[in-house]
Amino acid sequence: MRIFGTLKLFAVEKKQSCLPIDPMEPISTFTAAAIAELAFKKFLESSTGELAKKFTEGTISKMDALRQRIVEKLQGKPKAEAAIAAIQAGSKAGLDQLVPYLHVAMDDDPEFAQAIQRSTQEILLLTRVEGRNIQNI
Repeated sequence: MRIFGTLKLFAVEKKQSCLPIDPMEPISTFTAAAIAELAFKKFLESSTGELAKKFTEGTISKMDALRQRIVEKLQGKPKAEAAIAAIQAGSKAGLDQLVPYLHVAMDDDPEFAQAIQRSTQEILLLTRVEGRNIQNI
C-alpha cells in the first residue's frame, strides 16, 4: 500500500513541476516549481535569442521582476543563494535545489506567495494574449 502512495506522490510532484497549460486556472494551482521555472527561464534557455522568440520584451521584464522578488526574499539563506547562483550559471539542477526554499518561503509568508502567484498569472496571461496578437498580424 505504501508503494502506491509513494508512486502517487511522485506523479503529483512531476505534474506540478510543469507550468499550467490554461492561463485561466486559479492562482492557487501555481507551485513553487512552476513559479521558479518561469522566473529563472532566462537563465535556463539555450540562448537569449530563444527566449526573445517565445516572449516579448514586456513579458521578459515581468519575469525579471518576479525573479528579483524571489531573490530578495531568499537573501540570507546560503543554500538558496548557491542554488540561485547555479541557475544563473545555466544549471537546471540549481532549479531543483531552489524549489524547496521557495516553497518554504511561500508557506511562511502568504502575502509573498499571493504576490508571486499573481505575477506568474500575469506573465502567463500576457504570453497567451501576445501570442494571439502576433498570430493575428
